[in-house]
Amino acid sequence: LNQYLHDMTKQEYADLHTHYYKMSDGKLRATVGELGRKRYDHHNIEVYAEHRIACRVLLERARDGTGLVFHLKELQPRKSC
Repeated sequence: LNQYLHDMTKQEYADLHTHYYKMSDGKLRATVGELGRKRYDHHNIEVYAEHRIACRVLLERARDGTGLVFHLKELQPRKSC
């Protein structure tokens, strides 16, 4: 599981994503925290891909389907000097 992202095949990536997707929320959060400590505190670059995929799954679960909306009618262009 501890492979660099660029060394991973599409199938390996999908398998790892599925592995984290099946985890409970609590276990996934704990795993992301543990991988983050390994990656950042212990400078272990071998968990880079695994941490990134686990974070992606966690973010996918946290999305609520809303986003920022920008209204062009509020835009007020200014003249430059």
